[in-house]
Amino acid sequence: MIFSTKKVLVSIFATPIVVCIGYYLYCLSDSRYSFEEMDLNNNGYVSFLEAMYVSESFEVEVILEGKKCIEYVAFKDGHVLKQVCAL
Repeated sequence: MIFSTKKVLVSIFATPIVVCIGYYLYCLSDSRYSFEEMDLNNNGYVSFLEAMYVSESFEVEVILEGKKCIEYVAFKDGHVLKQVCAL
């Protein structure tokens, strides 16, 4: 079976695009954050880089003013993305 050059080129360029869109949707589905929290620059939409940055985070338990809190911290630079404290 012989593949045409056009089909091969389309599949070569389409595959990374489909993978990137899938990863973007995966990052957006992170239930720890709302879309408003993922929109770091407050421009009304969550870019691919914002979604990636926020989804690559971890939780740290801390005590603030006598309250047990969970901080969500970015792996990349240690920036605190969100704090949730018990009432």
